Amino acid sequence: MEEPRHKVYLKAFYIDKYEVTIEEYREYIKVKKREWLGNLNYPKEFPQDIYINQAEFDRYPASYIPWFDADDFCKWKGKRLPTEFEWEKAAMGTDGRRWPWGNHYEIGKAHTSENGLGRTAPVGSYPEDKSVYGVYDTAGNVSEWTSSYLLPYPGNTINDGRYTKDVYVLKGGTFQLPGRLQGRPAVRSLSRPDYSHRSYGIRCAKDSD
Repeated sequence: MEEPRHKVYLKAFYIDKYEVTIEEYREYIKVKKREWLGNLNYPKEFPQDIYINQAEFDRYPASYIPWFDADDFCKWKGKRLPTEFEWEKAAMGTDGRRWPWGNHYEIGKAHTSENGLGRTAPVGSYPEDKSVYGVYDTAGNVSEWTSSYLLPYPGNTINDGRYTKDVYVLKGGTFQLPGRLQGRPAVRSLSRPDYSHRSYGIRCAKDSD
C-alpha cells in the first residue's frame, strides 16, 4: 500500500506538536455532553471513568476514538484532521527518512511493542521520537486518524481489494506493534470510521493563514 513512491506538493499547514490528550478530550466530552454508555461507536472496554475524573491520566493520549469523533473533536477545536500526506511530511521531514529521527532503527527511541509496557505512555515521553519539525510520538504510542480515504497512490496498478472510500488512513506506530516495521511514517493503516480501538488516537492540523 505504500508504493509507488511519488512526489506530493502541499500548501503550508500547522499540525499539533503532541497527540490529543485525555485531558483535552475530557473537556470535549463535558462541552458536548456526550453520552458514552450505549454509544455503538465505543466498545464495552472503553475506559469511561478515565475520561471523567481520573486526573493522573491527563497527559496520556486519548484513545478508543472512532473517526467520526476524531473529526468532530478537531472541528470543535477550530482545526481539522490532517491528510495522510500532511501527517507523513510532519513526521519524516523533506529528506525521506525512514523514522522521525533518521534512517537507522533503535529500540527504545519510540513507544512501541519492543518496550514491553503494554499500554500507552504520556505524550512526549520519548524525546527522540520527534521529527525535524518538533512533532512528537509519530513512530509510537497511538496511531492517528487522517482525513484521507484509503486509495491507491498515483501509478499503482495493483488493487488487492482494500482500496475504498469506506475506510480511512491511520498513520503512526503504536505501543502494540514493532517500531522497526510499523513505526515508519510511510506505513498506511486502515479502519472503518465507526470502529474504535485502544491504539486509535488524534492529532489535529490547521491551514496556514
